[in-house]
Amino acid sequence: MSDQSDAAQPTDDDARQASSLAAERASIASQGASDYVRRVFEDTTSKARSVLGHKDRIFCCRCHVYFFSGEDVDQESVDQESEGFVLVATGSEDKTVRLWRGSLGSRKFKLLHELQAHQEECLSVEWSPDGCTLASCGADNKVVFWSIDPAQIGSVVPAITCTLRHRDHVYRAIFAPVGLAGLEEEVDGEDLVVTCCGSQILFWSTAVAAGAGGDSGQGEGDNEGKLLFSKTLDLRGKAFGGVRNPDKLVDIFDIAVAEDRVAAACSDGTVRVLKFSRVQVVEHVIGLFQSPVTCLRFMSDVNQSLVGNDLVVCCKDGGSHLVDVERSLMAEKPATRRSWWAHQESVYACTPVPGTSKLMTCSRDCAVKLWDMGLDVGEGETEEVGSAPHLLGCFNKKDYPFHSADFAIVPTSEGGGITLGGALLVAAGGQSGMFGTPWFYFWAGKV
Repeated sequence: MSDQSDAAQPTDDDARQASSLAAERASIASQGASDYVRRVFEDTTSKARSVLGHKDRIFCCRCHVYFFSGEDVDQESVDQESEGFVLVATGSEDKTVRLWRGSLGSRKFKLLHELQAHQEECLSVEWSPDGCTLASCGADNKVVFWSIDPAQIGSVVPAITCTLRHRDHVYRAIFAPVGLAGLEEEVDGEDLVVTCCGSQILFWSTAVAAGAGGDSGQGEGDNEGKLLFSKTLDLRGKAFGGVRNPDKLVDIFDIAVAEDRVAAACSDGTVRVLKFSRVQVVEHVIGLFQSPVTCLRFMSDVNQSLVGNDLVVCCKDGGSHLVDVERSLMAEKPATRRSWWAHQESVYACTPVPGTSKLMTCSRDCAVKLWDMGLDVGEGETEEVGSAPHLLGCFNKKDYPFHSADFAIVPTSEGGGITLGGALLVAAGGQSGMFGTPWFYFWAGKV
């Protein structure tokens, strides 16, 4: 029997306190994120630091910020100079997931764990909202869930809690609110996870938050979750892949989740939007775009909630678009608020900075860029539809295609309260080489 049954269980008061603290941190982060993200991009070339991350290309990097009072965390987990710290997860072509810890005090990163569960390359990683679960997606047709104990992350190796098996490679997994598809009763307090695999979008119920058994750092978990339903998309545009796609199937490269919908980036140059009711799933098509859609994200509002209307759509030809979803669905064609050539080659990832109008994009053209997506329209004026956003900053690295980038605001304690401590940008990609593949990071502290 597991020792977990003897452990103290969280009370309702603990949950309310944690919820209140999480809301406070989110408010603090949104208040200063806009200024901090610009400062991170100022003179990135001279501030760039690198970590020799993996043996081959790095396909994804994701940050999660943690904040504890001094008695709640071991000294292996958090730097003594700062109570706020960041865990960075990276997934690579070398089939591993690696966990790194960084803090404002040291402004350095330390490798904590190398996690091995995939038989093929790891294509993406994703944190759960509470930072206690990490999902890794592989070309071996699996999504693996790892249990994270942030208070003991330096000494406790993450364990596999669940494995979701698919029929094809899995590009992405997202933790979604259980009310997204009206599945509250079927999920029953567990996590709802949305994945994309080949031409399918799949919805899963999984007890990853319950700490189901599994091996530490490697192997297979004994919980395989429950497939609730799936949606198969058919070809609506030009088939992508040539001889590698003889059946002319559509491939889903990315998905994004908002309050009541799921958007999918498709290889046929379309965006599919799934909207849900109690009795059916309705599929809408936005397109055609001029080339395959490689990635997309919903822009958040000032309260960091994903309202599901403004959607950033990026393509293989380097083009990017800010799409008004509701207008697009009514017009049955893309209703773009902005369209511009963000990069010279394929855009691999786009990342909105929560609570701001800022967007990061990274590309095969070896650049990470920061854009201001805001539409400044005065009273009595009209939006200038189709205009390019303002480029705020750019980081270039020769012969280093960027596959992923992420941004985090790190809090700290000051005067008995929580305040902004600094900001972090991480960027990863690269090419396979004899000495391995690095990833890059930039810190911006207080003025």
